Amino acid sequence: MPKNNDPTNEIGVEAKITNSGLSLQAKSRALGMVDALIGGLGSAWLAKLQNEANRIRAKGQVEEAVYEAAADAVRASTGEDSEIGHLIEAVALSKIQGMVNKVHVVDHAAESLALEDSRALNNPETAREVNEEDLDWLNYFGSYAEKARSEDLRVLWGRILAGEIRQRGSFSLMTLRVMAEIDPETAKMFEEETKHRVMNDSILRPDEIKGERLRKLTHLEQVGLLHSVAPASGLGWTISPDPDGYAMFHEANLCLRLKLNGDANLKAIPLTRVGREVASLLPPVDAMVVLKRVAERFRGSARSMVIYSVRRELDGSKILDPLEVLKPERRGN
Repeated sequence: MPKNNDPTNEIGVEAKITNSGLSLQAKSRALGMVDALIGGLGSAWLAKLQNEANRIRAKGQVEEAVYEAAADAVRASTGEDSEIGHLIEAVALSKIQGMVNKVHVVDHAAESLALEDSRALNNPETAREVNEEDLDWLNYFGSYAEKARSEDLRVLWGRILAGEIRQRGSFSLMTLRVMAEIDPETAKMFEEETKHRVMNDSILRPDEIKGERLRKLTHLEQVGLLHSVAPASGLGWTISPDPDGYAMFHEANLCLRLKLNGDANLKAIPLTRVGREVASLLPPVDAMVVLKRVAERFRGSARSMVIYSVRRELDGSKILDPLEVLKPERRGN
């Protein structure tokens, strides 16, 4: 998400959630999770946002004012030169920094929700009220979000919070831990390996896994993002053609239609649950590129290969429009 330091574009959380088209029930759960995450500040802060003037906020000015007010209060009660006063002030400011970080995370979550299709957000599961399961999750989430001092980390944790608001259980506690501990090199490695992931849950197995590629894939397995990397693994899919010899492989709103002589195998390395959840935070795959990579695996065995776009009609039927012929069918084969 691009950064924007213009305070006039910093719209309040409640306004963003309202603009997303959430139903009253879904909005209630979203705001309930916000209130649970930032404690008593939630209700007071959201109430202040009712005032349009208070919806326009300059982050730096707000944070500076909060810190100064807290420091003044501590000095007034303990004495400015008191040793214990300085200690209390340091602890108080640390707590305030954690709360400020969480507030910014909530801002980014609301911004992410405002970009969503309201139909997806208003399903019965999303609309359920905050429960004990949500509170347990938020307890762990909050401990990570309060450490997010950089804008990039605040955006990341905001997207995770938005995902959990959309669908309870989208991010496990294990995934939260991995996201908090993952180093930039591993994150970059995972993003590179999964940018052409298939059906969002696997990567195509290379013909050979050795050297630096083996080291990288093994490392991603060791940190819990992939499994069954070992070269001898035979995981994947068996693609069976219909009576006319055709098989379909779907990706997003595209599909690859193959004509095969019989069953064919497509070997893959699966993402773990944590890997799938982390991958959901990455940019969407290019379906055309993915299908072309799949097609390469059948270049020698398929009798024809064509990529189609898939259109859904009002009656639920699907219409296939040819986009690109990768291997034309030869008559008499």
